[in-house]
Formats: sequence, C-alpha cells, structure tokens
Amino acid sequence: MGYSTRLYSVEFDTLNDAIGSCDQVLLKRLQEVNKQVDEPLAEVELHGDVTLRITKEGQILFNDQPMSLDELSQAILALESGSLEVVMEAPWTKTHEAVTLANNETIPKSGLERVITRFESDDPQFAQNLDQTPQITWTRNEADDDETDDDTSYQPAFDISEEILSDLVSGNLNQSGAEHGYALEIMCYTLGKLLPDDDLIGDLEPLELDTPLQQSRIPVPLKEYNDFPVISFLTAEEVAAEFQRLSRLNLEFPSDEDIEEAREAFFECIKTAAGQKLGVMAFYH
Repeated sequence: MGYSTRLYSVEFDTLNDAIGSCDQVLLKRLQEVNKQVDEPLAEVELHGDVTLRITKEGQILFNDQPMSLDELSQAILALESGSLEVVMEAPWTKTHEAVTLANNETIPKSGLERVITRFESDDPQFAQNLDQTPQITWTRNEADDDETDDDTSYQPAFDISEEILSDLVSGNLNQSGAEHGYALEIMCYTLGKLLPDDDLIGDLEPLELDTPLQQSRIPVPLKEYNDFPVISFLTAEEVAAEFQRLSRLNLEFPSDEDIEEAREAFFECIKTAAGQKLGVMAFYH
C-alpha cells in the first residue's frame, strides 16, 4: 500500500565489474537470492483472530464495533497474541491512510504474531485492479523482539526471471528496462549490504533533507525507463560529503513523528555507509 526506499552500501568498482562479467558463479548466487519461498495457500490462515475493517465510507470497525482512531490504537496494543485481518474497502480515503499509519506504529508494539491484509470493492472497475486474496504482510520473528543495528536476517522479496538476471551478468542490456532495475537491486543485495532502516524510509522527498538520492540516476549502463524501481546512487566520496552535511542538520520534525523517525533512520544508513567508505544505491518502489 505504501512506497519504500531500500538503501544498499556497495563498492561501485565491484558492481561495474560484475555487469558483463559472464560470471556463472555470480549468476548462480543471484538466482539463489531471487528464489521465491513457496508457501501454499492451504497452509496460510486466510482469516485473522481479530478483524479490522475500514469501510469505503471511512468508518473504522474493530470486530464489527465502531471505533475512533485513538481507540483502535489502544485496542491493537492490548492484543497479546494471535493474528489481525485488515480489510480495506475501496476507494481509499484519508481514514484508510490514517489507520495504516496508526497500524505501522502500534502493531509491532502489540503481541500480534501475524497481520493479513485484504482489499475489497463492490465496484467492478476497482475490483479489476485490486488483489482480493489475503496477503501476509507482517509476521513477528526473533528480530522483532531483539533487533540490532547489524541485523542481516531480513531479505527483500524478489521475483525476476532468470533471463533478466542473465542479461545483467552477460551485459546484454540493449533492451534493458524496469525488470533490469530490479535485477540490479538483487545484485546490490548480493554484492553489497542492505542498510537497515527498520522499514521507516518511504519516499525521500517528504523528509525534506534535499538529498541527491531524490534524483533518479543510474551508475550502470541500463537504458532509462519510466517505471519502478526508481534508482539513484551516491559514490563513496558523495556519501562522505552527505554524512557531513546531514551531521550539521537538526533532524527533528515536530509536526510529524513518522517523518522524524525516517529522517533519523536515513541519517544512520548514510552514517553506516560513510563508516564503511562505500557508495550507496537507492531503490524506490
């Protein structure tokens, strides 16, 4: 439902050497990262123990009981275990957005073990563009209760054809496009390091940090495309300069706690890359 920016610290010489290298060992590593985890629907709980519904009129229903946003946050925090099913009725309203933000804040602090999201619509035109199958969007694991800044257990989900990955390794990029952008992210994940941000960084523009990473640019010979992922980068020298610039800024953002947390998370990512003397790749999708 929301957009996110993933940041990777990388060594650009290593990255550029890999593209067009025809390295079959590297290709195999990329394919392993790209493997989907097959989870048959039959093994997934299709309904939660508790249901949160946001109606198309913007009403909040918690187990069919009307609630205010503040009451909802307290109700979620009071849940000690189990699963929550979130049903979003189209069209999207400001209430849907507010509930989503509240959920992001309260769900990890509750005892919930799983969150399932479902989109619904009575309008056939909306329904054509909605995935009405329940999706597991949040599960608790050991890292949720004992997170560290050096947590490497999280792996983004990738789903790129082997042909696209092969294009990147062979250097066959004459017809490259958005899928090759995702393949490049797999390569950055494999050859670099995903910088942890606790899933706080979305669109960089609202952070009002004026970082060069807001501008689309690609450091490798992919053709330009008008689609996700939007790619940007900083060289190691630019990372060092960006770290010094951000160090002098006041990261407080009194009008929005979420933006303030995202600003701090972004700074920590840049600080980490600067400490490693590496460049940064950004993928917005």
